[in-house]
Amino acid sequence: MSDPTNRPPHAVTQRDAAFNDPAMRALADGPGVPLETRHPRGLATLFMAEMWERFSYYGMKALLVLFLIAIVGAHQLPVGVHQTGIRFEDKTNKVTQTRQSYIAIDQPGFAPATPTAAAPTGTTLEVTPATDAVATGTKGSKSFTGETTTYTVKNTGDKDVEFNVGVIREDEKPVFVKVEDTTSPITGTLKPGQSREFKVALSTEDGGLGWTKARSGNLLAWYSALVYLLPIVGGYLADRFLGAHRCLIIGGAIIAAGHFTLMADTLPTLYAGLAMVIVGTGFFKSNVSAMVGKLYNDGDPRRDAGFTIFYMGINLGAFIAPIACGWLRVKYGWSVGFGAAGFGMVAGLIWYMIGSAKHLKGIGDPPKPSRDADSNAARNTPLTSEERSRVAVIFIMAFFVIFFWTAFEQSAGSIAFFGEERTDKVLPSWLNWTVGAASNVPAEFPAEWFQSINPLMILMLAPVFASLWVRLARSSFSPSTPAKMAIGLITLGAGFGFMVLGAQAAEGGSKVTPFWIIAALFVHTCGELCLSPVGLSLVSKLAPLKFASMLMGTWFLANFVANFIAGQLSGQVDKISERGFILPGQAGFFLIFMVAPIAAGVVLLVLVPKLKKMMHGRG
Repeated sequence: MSDPTNRPPHAVTQRDAAFNDPAMRALADGPGVPLETRHPRGLATLFMAEMWERFSYYGMKALLVLFLIAIVGAHQLPVGVHQTGIRFEDKTNKVTQTRQSYIAIDQPGFAPATPTAAAPTGTTLEVTPATDAVATGTKGSKSFTGETTTYTVKNTGDKDVEFNVGVIREDEKPVFVKVEDTTSPITGTLKPGQSREFKVALSTEDGGLGWTKARSGNLLAWYSALVYLLPIVGGYLADRFLGAHRCLIIGGAIIAAGHFTLMADTLPTLYAGLAMVIVGTGFFKSNVSAMVGKLYNDGDPRRDAGFTIFYMGINLGAFIAPIACGWLRVKYGWSVGFGAAGFGMVAGLIWYMIGSAKHLKGIGDPPKPSRDADSNAARNTPLTSEERSRVAVIFIMAFFVIFFWTAFEQSAGSIAFFGEERTDKVLPSWLNWTVGAASNVPAEFPAEWFQSINPLMILMLAPVFASLWVRLARSSFSPSTPAKMAIGLITLGAGFGFMVLGAQAAEGGSKVTPFWIIAALFVHTCGELCLSPVGLSLVSKLAPLKFASMLMGTWFLANFVANFIAGQLSGQVDKISERGFILPGQAGFFLIFMVAPIAAGVVLLVLVPKLKKMMHGRG
């Protein structure tokens, strides 16, 4: 490939080749020449296959966390009387008062059997009215009498009082009301004489499973983690028996079947569908990345640019999916949203099968058994000292990557909860058409759309970062791959500063501007562009050829650990927020993810010189 800048390629012995080569300079300068004239045509095939696979994955994932916590709509309740408790806690004096919220479906004349007791002693929090909330309606109708009740909490004492107000969750018992549009506890402080109103309202939207955040976080942890564990098995099967090509076809078919199974909207099909997506991704994920690496010969300066372009394909699918699936969910229900993710995988599979026949011949084929003693000896030859050193770097970097993805994946957990419950999603009237609403009525955009911010920013910022790395490569200040990844960790932690500020603004149950999430995800994206694309490329450069797919799968093992921790921590957001961490409320929760990545990034920076020696000029 000729150099469009008419400059000789830079040496790659001491610098990360990702941003030294001509293709990356072309990406930084603009799409002047068609992609296929710079890279193997097979890159476009793998780009589109992965884009649609990621469409299916991120479309479903954006729906999943909201589906799990979406409480039962009042119109979905069976005939009878249903009850949910509301807690008003004086944290300062450790005294709790409760009110009950009743809904009577086809039970005219219903009244609570006993009146609410008088306010307890030992607290200066006065809760009025002193009566329970009662709503009545008919089965299937979204119109109810007494749909909303407002309670006023006043501090009648002469000292500040910390409060905690929220819905009482009892052993996964269905909940049908929200306090200030959330089922999470609302914490804050009332000064002497200060009061605060809390609106308790029925949910009239089509509900999901109504799980607690702890239960949903546990499922999300196992699902997200196993999605990154199974590629190790898929990589092994590809390297030893099936070949990457067959694994991609098998995986894509299983993934699509899993998404279509989720359309049934039942608990058994939820587990079955997720299990199929996990298994299918195991066959698909590491092998498609490994096939990108096999498009290029050793030392090809286009390799890292190819991985960056491939990474942009991942994010194109991740950008489109939450918008499309979220819109379909709002218009047509959860089933259609899940189904759209399945059609995305089918589209990717068809594209791959057509393109692979033309542009990927010989790439990803099953390993051929050989009776050649030299060939068998090469496969069974122990790793050299240099190879072992390079493999060690992969594992060291994978350890630090755990800190990155544990914090980053809060976007699908605790940040998603914050976007759904504590963020003002009302659209300007001139944008109501985007959700199919008339311009003269208030309309909200789906919370799933927050999941599209990060991939959109990657598509916008990738050329900017490419240009930045190229300019640095031409100077004496070009950071190595480990240094870039350390910068990514520190940048990610800094981004959580916006979530800390947003959570502080939302204290007491207020809804805040989407700016806090957008700003945080912007900074997170900058950190991701420092770490993730060059991380994939680093593995392909350091891994011995005979273990390429398996070590790419091992790289995803770090994502397994990180996603498991991230999901579990997301599920504890309410409990940690109630206790606080240095700061009170959710601000304290998000502070954890500000401190940990920054600390890890600083340690990694200290280790950079040692890691560069261990890589032997390959990173």
